[in-house]
Amino acid sequence: MSFELSMAVVMVISAALAVVHAFGTRPRGEALHLLITAVGFGYIFPFVDVNIFGHYGFDGEWTLLGLPFHLGFSWWAFYYLALCVAERVLGRGHEPIGLAVVAGVIFGLLEYQWDLTLLGAGLMELYVPSFAPYPYDFHLGVPMFHAMLGFLWIVGFHALRDSRKPALAIALGLAVLVGVPLFAMACLPLTEPLITTVSPHLSRYWQHTADVYHFASSFAPLGAGGAVILSVLGRKLGGAGSRDGRVGL
Repeated sequence: MSFELSMAVVMVISAALAVVHAFGTRPRGEALHLLITAVGFGYIFPFVDVNIFGHYGFDGEWTLLGLPFHLGFSWWAFYYLALCVAERVLGRGHEPIGLAVVAGVIFGLLEYQWDLTLLGAGLMELYVPSFAPYPYDFHLGVPMFHAMLGFLWIVGFHALRDSRKPALAIALGLAVLVGVPLFAMACLPLTEPLITTVSPHLSRYWQHTADVYHFASSFAPLGAGGAVILSVLGRKLGGAGSRDGRVGL
């Protein structure tokens, strides 16, 4: 069995176990919300970024429309694992924002390792100039970007869960979850010339320091802005987070 197929089998099994756990330990509506937004994001965002923006691409035999056939369910497996670990660390009754921060960091680290595996195995290729040394050199933007995504997924879930219009809540939550990072990707052509011009003249220490400031100043406001939008949507749609006052940004 090829490495590509072996990894796909592992991710599908992991996703299936996450489904069993979610529907076995959570209300059906909450489990559906988590599953649909995670899987939906895992197919929609990469499809646009790969086939329209062209920032990266996937290689291999087991692809569909330019994406690994299991990609959306792999995102779900990592998203849900990050949520469960964060709940174990903080407790399920912890404040949603704190839970979202911890789950986001865990998800960023999980995705970072998965990307390294895909890139190292030649199953994925990056076309963004400033990411050229990756995966052989550390690049802070990758885990920070995914941490923002994990954060937004948890905030959206808590803000919109148990809405009086569950289908609309899921659709709008997914739209925000996809729209915020796509906006970031659309802005890359504006920042890439500056980064690729300045970076070669900096030492490795100052490159990483610049990464910290650059990505913190990019993804932190985007994450906060997305969280505000999700919070407002939760109030408009009567989500549980707005009714109990636990997601109020």
